[in-house]
Amino acid sequence: MASIHAITCAITWSISVILFKKSAQHVDPLALNTFKNIFACTLMAITTYLYEGTLVHDISWDHLILVAISGFLGIGIADALFLRGLQLLGASRVAIIDCLYSPFVIVISLAFLGERLLPLQVTGSILIIGSVVLASIPVINPSHRQKKDPVSTKGVVISILAILALALGITTVKPVLPDKSLFWIATLRLFAGSISSVVILASSSNPRFRWRTFTHSSQLRLLILASFMATYISTIFWLGGFKYGDASTTSVLNQTSTIFTVVLAAVVLKERLTKRKIVSCILAFIGAVLIHL
Repeated sequence: MASIHAITCAITWSISVILFKKSAQHVDPLALNTFKNIFACTLMAITTYLYEGTLVHDISWDHLILVAISGFLGIGIADALFLRGLQLLGASRVAIIDCLYSPFVIVISLAFLGERLLPLQVTGSILIIGSVVLASIPVINPSHRQKKDPVSTKGVVISILAILALALGITTVKPVLPDKSLFWIATLRLFAGSISSVVILASSSNPRFRWRTFTHSSQLRLLILASFMATYISTIFWLGGFKYGDASTTSVLNQTSTIFTVVLAAVVLKERLTKRKIVSCILAFIGAVLIHL
């Protein structure tokens, strides 16, 4: 059961990434992030109420603040950066950079939670970092003198910052999880992420124009479907995987999303499946497996 949940989570996440890349190229990421967070928060709140019979649980102010910070960083900030990085880089590169999540969580946990760093985790992290560097190096055409790809460089930086914000968000909420409902915490994080994304959009330059890029998009149905799959369906299966199985196996199976995304990007989006991307994908996946052994 746990394996099915984890693999389904990886597949649905990969499909949603492809859908976002296909439909959100000309949509402002702040506007899209605001919609998908409010949409998913509403669905998750309904699901939590149906599953648990209540939306009210006891929680201390300290833990509530941690959940709010986690939602702000991991949903309000990270998802907006992720969507922008996806626009600039493409699905396959972003999928490889996404593997930095585990090394970031390890380093942050080591620094702030006092967790130990094991040799396999060091080896896996090095492989993942190497895969990201390999995938991020611009392809240089010998016939051109220009060696830098400013769009790719900007996209890589934005995508790395997105994964760092996501890792910070997850690490922040980690002390709250042991004695709390995962569905309820997921709802609270989405609520905090929704509030923060609304504030960020409203305080940005020309928010009405940004919002219109979403509401007037010719790909609106695809954007809604992508939001539904990425922030709701994928989350449900992610929670199910951790509920019914052990964390290490579930995490490795979730990471197969990298492989699914790279393959789907080549088939659906016609992104070039170069030898460098294949090697990077393999290194990233091996690194992820080593980290979770």
